[in-house]
Amino acid sequence: MPTDRNVIIIGTGLGGLLAGAFLAARGRRVTFLEALDITGGRFTHIDYQGFAVPTGAFHALPGGSHGPLAACCRKQGIALDVVEPNPAFMVATADKYFPIYLPLFQGRNRALRTALGIHRPGRFALRTIRYALESAFGLERPVINWMRGLSRDDRLYRVLDHLAKFCFLVPLADASMSYVLRSLSLIRRGTGEGFLRDGNRALITALLDKAQAHGAVLRTRTPVARILAEGGRAVGVETSAGERLEVSLIVSNAGASRTVNLLGEQAPACWRERLQQVRPAFGATHAIRSRERLHEHTCIELPLDLDHVAGIAPISNLCSGLCPPGWHYSLAYQVLDPEQPIGEQVEAARRELSAHFGPRAQVFNTATYYRDHPAAGVATRLGQCGTARFSPAVPGIAGLYLAGEDAVGYGFAAEVIGDSTPRLWRLLEAER
Repeated sequence: MPTDRNVIIIGTGLGGLLAGAFLAARGRRVTFLEALDITGGRFTHIDYQGFAVPTGAFHALPGGSHGPLAACCRKQGIALDVVEPNPAFMVATADKYFPIYLPLFQGRNRALRTALGIHRPGRFALRTIRYALESAFGLERPVINWMRGLSRDDRLYRVLDHLAKFCFLVPLADASMSYVLRSLSLIRRGTGEGFLRDGNRALITALLDKAQAHGAVLRTRTPVARILAEGGRAVGVETSAGERLEVSLIVSNAGASRTVNLLGEQAPACWRERLQQVRPAFGATHAIRSRERLHEHTCIELPLDLDHVAGIAPISNLCSGLCPPGWHYSLAYQVLDPEQPIGEQVEAARRELSAHFGPRAQVFNTATYYRDHPAAGVATRLGQCGTARFSPAVPGIAGLYLAGEDAVGYGFAAEVIGDSTPRLWRLLEAER
């Protein structure tokens, strides 16, 4: 078969499916090669004892119906059923709850500012404007500089630390102010977070259906062993079974590190060097169930009294269909320190959650992601944000592109992919 219209998508994560649906709709013969027997990568869920347990990503659509990812879906003609809590986040401390409205210095946050000991709201607003202007010119400052001198104690630090860990998978000390502000600007019209009523798998299924309706082929349990390149151009792939597939275009949703390994000696030196400096994210999700109601609100809870848990999402309050009838279901998220024993940190969080909810609730599933787990990805910490990430076009190898969270983009979690996808689409369109 002639190869000039053939496309291989390596991996069926969110970025790969967005690229495949785009290309299939434009008349390319798309083949998805997925190493696992499920699609969606870290942006889906599996059914575990009747509960929708995530494979890594949140059950959330950051930015909600106004975010970049939702915009990408609209361009593909995919309708999303999104539930958007308003406000998205709530601070919980000593049995008191304080909603967070953006921006933080607006009048509705007066009670929160008092609780956090913020005594100079005017300086807070001016400093935010200053950092926003610096961010527009690509300057990076740590978030910790933003809050210096604004609070009488460490409560503001703890709120922002929980928020950075939940949204960016990094502690506050590693978070970039320019990244935070640019991410907020992407969702300024919305509430900040949305939840897909039927879980993230609903979006994955819709994207795959869209691609297959235009002739795309899905092959699961087909790991790629090597990307083939000749004369500075990608020409095909070789599977782990020794099968050689010749194509004119390859989109790798396997991540920058795995893509470099698949290229072998032909991998660009600049990417090899950058990967030596990259620090990935390490984390865990804890699924909690109870016959009793666990939360009286629909907001993502930032529990300041917990040290190991960054945030808790009240899943069943938002999307009751993601758990069995008669049950209440929440997901807690934890950022792990790779320098400390992973198992000890995970167990500490489980003990913390058990004490927090008491005997009425049970932590029934814990999933960790680190090392080669696709959810580890490239963390959005200082020096690893925006243009410091990997370009969608692999340098020096025509016809090879990168899709996914490693690519240049801004946003909370999956919104990085939503922001970077139009950039990739423009490049793919130029390949026609």
